[in-house]
Amino acid sequence: MRRRPSVLEWIVLVQILVVGFLVGDYYVWMRTKPGWIMALHSDDAQTRSRAAQQLGEGGEENAQAIPALIQLLEDPDNSVGSSAAQALRRIGGVPPLIQACKSPNPVVRMRSIQALTYSNPEDPATLDQRVAMFAEALKDPDPRVRTFAANALRAAGPAGAQAAPALIEALDDPDPYVRQGAVEALGAMKSLEGLRQALDSPDWSVRIRAIGQLHGFGPEAVPAIIHALDDRNGSIVSQAADMLSQMAPNDPRTLPALIRALTHPDTQARASAVTALERLGPEALPALRDAMTDSNPSVARMAREAVSRLERRAGN
Repeated sequence: MRRRPSVLEWIVLVQILVVGFLVGDYYVWMRTKPGWIMALHSDDAQTRSRAAQQLGEGGEENAQAIPALIQLLEDPDNSVGSSAAQALRRIGGVPPLIQACKSPNPVVRMRSIQALTYSNPEDPATLDQRVAMFAEALKDPDPRVRTFAANALRAAGPAGAQAAPALIEALDDPDPYVRQGAVEALGAMKSLEGLRQALDSPDWSVRIRAIGQLHGFGPEAVPAIIHALDDRNGSIVSQAADMLSQMAPNDPRTLPALIRALTHPDTQARASAVTALERLGPEALPALRDAMTDSNPSVARMAREAVSRLERRAGN
């Protein structure tokens, strides 16, 4: 015959059931909006990050979480701060994020710019606000913030054209990453004037990025490319010669510009000029014959081979 539980055992069983119910109910509650907002203040970084992600997935319905998420931008854990920034992006908290860009904490400013970069891209009104904020952030005292701002303007593309003057000014920034980000942003927004000015930068890394960005243009870029043929850096001249011969082989300015490049002091530049001239066809033969006497044996050989190929094609 089975023994009946004692009174003490019944008490313990009831306590277990009550605790189980309360714990289960707690976890159910934790998966609600108030629960996730409360979890933003957890001592556990993983919990804070997950709570921010969950709130972000709710979109605009979780707008009441914006103040707590703004505070979370200061979180010392990078994953938590990034999750908060992404949550704010999804919820659409543009005005609070613009305000956060003025925080004395540079990490908050960076994370806010990161969130603003992709917030409501289809909304022209907020786009103008964000572009203006990014342009202002190009003057931030922290170079990391300025780099984030340049990258944000690159992501904006042609829609960020109003920031071109600020980016042109940033080409002279003391930080190389800001300068490089600025020239790439100018290319993304199709600012030919900005890229033309970048070709005069004393920083070769800016100039070589500028010539690379000109690939996205048409004949209107020919004067800038010809200008790059006078660069003292052989790699930049090589890119310019290759681009010019492919983009504008029939432009009357192309042949004399490439002939001039044959006198560049850099061997790589002269070799690229030979290759580019061959693309122009028989009209380049006189210049290529002159290049057969180049002081560098490799360049001279390339010129002889180019002349031979062109003469065969011409039937000479």
